[in-house]
Amino acid sequence: MHCVILAAGYGTRLQNDLTEEHKDLEGLPKALLPLKGGCLLDRLLKWLPQDIGKVVLVTNDIYHDQFVKHLEGTGITIINDGTRTPEERLGAIGDLILGLDSLPEDDTMVLASDLLIPVSFEELHDLFESSRASVILTYHEPTATIHRKGVVEIEEDGRVVGFEEKPEKPKSRHAVCTVWLMERDVIEHIRDYQEQYPDKLDRPGDAMEYLIHQTPWYAYKQEDKVLDVAGLDTYEELAREIK
Repeated sequence: MHCVILAAGYGTRLQNDLTEEHKDLEGLPKALLPLKGGCLLDRLLKWLPQDIGKVVLVTNDIYHDQFVKHLEGTGITIINDGTRTPEERLGAIGDLILGLDSLPEDDTMVLASDLLIPVSFEELHDLFESSRASVILTYHEPTATIHRKGVVEIEEDGRVVGFEEKPEKPKSRHAVCTVWLMERDVIEHIRDYQEQYPDKLDRPGDAMEYLIHQTPWYAYKQEDKVLDVAGLDTYEELAREIK
């Protein structure tokens, strides 16, 4: 299994939130924000199994040199998507395809670079093997905030049968994050999605709504919230969680 890490976002909300007290965070990609014991990306790389195949990180031209310096000597391939402003961005799906294009066509994991994964790779991979299908990590989101998330409907056997992005009336409290373990046959469907919906590539959820109707996907249901960095408030919350 190979891995694509998505790190081409500009972190606009976070950068806009920064005050004089946080000047040291200016210009940093979210994946490289300092935390106890290393940055988010360091923790993500430690989470990966030692026998993972090729690892590719996709970033933008603004942050490219920072990632090259940070990952020197790791063997990780860093891909520059060539964009320099949020308006130019390729979107998560556009960047994912760049990453997939650089890898052998095989089972592939897709990870956002700005989150803290509360379960082990082995637990997710066990479900991937037992279900013989692709797997997405879900978690229980409080009712008050579930409408801000991508939400899935899950059958009793764990199969994902519905997806909505930020629904006004959520049909479940199972929120999703970008932790995917994909069977290799999903890759062709991602390319098909890009061709059919070239103007809907910004969010991973845009494609998920399509993919679950092409091949089977199963949810790994995690009760604890998956913490990710959106703005300064969520970065500080995540920093407090790390002991």
